[in-house]
Amino acid sequence: MSILNNLSIEDELKEFFSYTNGNILNRRESGTVEFKEIFNWENNKARSKYIKTMGAFANTEGGLMIFGIGDSPRKIVGISNFDSVDDAEISEELNNNFNREIKFRRYTYTLKNKGLGIIHVLKSAYRPIICTRDSSAMKKGEIYYRYNSRTDRISAGDVSRIIDEQVEKEKEKWVSLLNNIAKIGIDKVGFMNLEDGDINFAGNRVIIDESLLSELKIIDEYSIVKDGAPALELKGTIDTSARIIKAPLFVQIEDVYKAFLNLASVYDPLQYIKVISSQQSRYIPIWFLLRRLGETKRTIEDKLKSIKSTKFGYETLLERLQKDKIGGQHLNEYTMDDSALRGPLRKDVYQRFIRDDDINFSDVEESRTLLEALTNLNTNEVGFEQVQQTLGRIFTECYPFEKEQYNYLFRRVLTLVDYLYFSDI
Repeated sequence: MSILNNLSIEDELKEFFSYTNGNILNRRESGTVEFKEIFNWENNKARSKYIKTMGAFANTEGGLMIFGIGDSPRKIVGISNFDSVDDAEISEELNNNFNREIKFRRYTYTLKNKGLGIIHVLKSAYRPIICTRDSSAMKKGEIYYRYNSRTDRISAGDVSRIIDEQVEKEKEKWVSLLNNIAKIGIDKVGFMNLEDGDINFAGNRVIIDESLLSELKIIDEYSIVKDGAPALELKGTIDTSARIIKAPLFVQIEDVYKAFLNLASVYDPLQYIKVISSQQSRYIPIWFLLRRLGETKRTIEDKLKSIKSTKFGYETLLERLQKDKIGGQHLNEYTMDDSALRGPLRKDVYQRFIRDDDINFSDVEESRTLLEALTNLNTNEVGFEQVQQTLGRIFTECYPFEKEQYNYLFRRVLTLVDYLYFSDI
């Protein structure tokens, strides 16, 4: 098991756990994240559920199982027994229950002075992974998949899709390999086995220690690496336009909110849009991402075709792209008239917002009142940056709210603001 001494992983997890309200985690379960309050490996039923989830993650996009997080709300409770089992025992259990190897990494992390256990399951390069024996939570012959925040048997459509993807990827790899061989010349080609570190070239053989393979970096004069980090140095001309970019460990819906509020950078808009397309909720900002894909609706629609998502999610995106009935739906939803019970409160906080006066964002009721007032937003009166910073403060100070209706209000306002400032394509 890895204790977090790898700087990049630690930074990624710090970013993942960065927004909390007291001891409440600002994350929800999703297709790539599942929370568990306790780690009970010795219990047959619990263990069976753990590896079932790991199989589902491997069949989908990979994922994180995080132990030490309570349910409703996501309270940080911590665990102390994550090291009671080693990686070899987990691997053996997986190998005994599935037809292919499931790769994973394990970490411990301290948050709010409480220990968390993390199992990071990697997306399998060879899918589908099939259960090979019965247990309390699994049945022989079944394939498990992640659907939003739950693990379930895979649908026939998804089986067909991932098999087609596998076939297409194999074709692309062969075409790319043969093209490269043709360019380089067959006598100058060598091969490296990324599984065992075996390099063969010109009749010679070099083996890289297996423990270094997962840490191997390819460096050039433009790279910055940690002293002592294992590296494979490339000699010759390197394209200076190439850069290593840092993407989130797993993009989740909260990362979409953070990107919209400029609390996180977006390197690949399609990665974020794919997450949006898998959500059941329609109240999510999308236009700020869509505009990064192209300047016209036609070019954006062409880019969206590359998204492998549910039919519902894809069609919803196309509907909003062509005629967004959702984005502007709640404009002027809450009146600021003096005749309304809360009208004067909304009017007062809205005027303070316009003047950029002090607002107590840590006061849940004041933030809620401001969100209601912002449904009356006039884009000719205030620039997006001011709105963005204000909503960002509410997000960091209050989200998630204890009352779910306030969370719903927050998401509606984000969607409305996104529509008002970015949908004019």
